[in-house]
Amino acid sequence: QYVSPWLVEIYESILINGTQISPEEFASVVCDVKAAADMMAAEGERHPTEFELTTAVALLHLKRSSVDLAIIEVGMGGLLDATNVFKAPMATVFQPIGIDHTRFLGDTVEAIAVNKAGIMKRGCPAIVGPQCPEAMQELIRVAAATACPVHRVEMHDVEVDAVQGGGPIALGQSFRFKGHPYQVGLLGNHQVYNAAVAALCADVLRESRGLLRLTPEVVSAGFQAVRWPCRFEVLQCVPCSVVIDGAHNPQGFRTLKATIDAHCPRYTKLVLLLGMNADKDVHDALSVLLEDVPLSSLEIVATRSVRSPNPLSASQLGDRAAQALCRLAEARACIEGCVKQGPSQVQVVEDLAVAVQAARALTPPAGLLLITGSLYMVGHARQCFLQQAAPSCP
Repeated sequence: QYVSPWLVEIYESILINGTQISPEEFASVVCDVKAAADMMAAEGERHPTEFELTTAVALLHLKRSSVDLAIIEVGMGGLLDATNVFKAPMATVFQPIGIDHTRFLGDTVEAIAVNKAGIMKRGCPAIVGPQCPEAMQELIRVAAATACPVHRVEMHDVEVDAVQGGGPIALGQSFRFKGHPYQVGLLGNHQVYNAAVAALCADVLRESRGLLRLTPEVVSAGFQAVRWPCRFEVLQCVPCSVVIDGAHNPQGFRTLKATIDAHCPRYTKLVLLLGMNADKDVHDALSVLLEDVPLSSLEIVATRSVRSPNPLSASQLGDRAAQALCRLAEARACIEGCVKQGPSQVQVVEDLAVAVQAARALTPPAGLLLITGSLYMVGHARQCFLQQAAPSCP
């Protein structure tokens, strides 16, 4: 499989049966890809971008390894993405579409959906998860134009049974889809629907492509074994809870907030370790994450999003966070008569490892430390946290 972006090391992006490409294998394939890229440049063609080069490395490695089935995650959009090079994929899969990368994909859900639908290929099944009406309309339209049979997961198709795990934060969920029981080792309603889409894709591949081993029982066993770093990952349960999540757009922050409300216990204090890119709206993010959170029980540690191509510095993010808190406090004061909060609640720490230490020190027993804002940042923050403290959850 090929996924992006990676969290800490580039080798995480390319896996075969769960095993990352080795540094030696990566270096070998890179040499061949570099030779091809240099030849393109010598012939006057545009030199490939970093993502295009990484995608070429991944696809060449998977081809040389003679994999039976490859799962390729689109980098951004679809139509013009470097991964969109397959003439007849076994299936294309569309999870819920929201607003993101508007500079490149368009500033409406409809425009983004059309771009994402660009991976559909004539006659190839399209597996579509729950969508807003505007996105669904465009996906259905493009599917009809390309004669792609559409297989949909609707909200009412999925029955969530229960959460699992006896600790302060649940560690899994069970649900039913198309009459079959499933368990998934991830939290959040969105992960249940993500799993249902994957289950439907397995059904389609089994029935139309002859992959007979993809039975619901095998799929459920795979779901139970799933561990997805930095996607509402619970790093610590006691004495305080520590959750890390790569949310970085409005849809992601709304989903993160809903998952916190559903699965986290009542906490006495929220400490938010935040790193964001310059093209993200800090006020909108905090408006979502801090809904119903008393500002008097909040601390924010602003840091730099490491490895990001366009990060806010810690001081820039701290300033925007403080301004956002003032606006939120003023809005609440009009309604509740609460005391104005703001800059005193924001610490600025440029070094990520030191920021993790500071956030841990601010989080009391029964508090919640939430690390979020950028996939680029959370991977390295996770590494820092695990170097500083042993996990305390099963």
